[in-house]
Amino acid sequence: MPFDDPNNPDNPQGAIPTSSSGDDHLSRTWSETIFPMKLYDILCNPDFHHAISWMPHGRSWKVLNKDYFMEEICPQYFA
Repeated sequence: MPFDDPNNPDNPQGAIPTSSSGDDHLSRTWSETIFPMKLYDILCNPDFHHAISWMPHGRSWKVLNKDYFMEEICPQYFA
């Protein structure tokens, strides 16, 4: 099932089903679903490479400058 609109009145609290079986305990909120997309955008932005970047093997990432990350980057993406 594609992403549902979190503003849809038939989709209370922005829940997005992750299973067609209707298991409520498997649903995620819209913000939980888009977090990986926002993180990927941050990691791909060369302006932020001094504060957060992929590890050399490419399987994980690391915050290099916590203060800058929390004060400058997070408010732009998670306000």
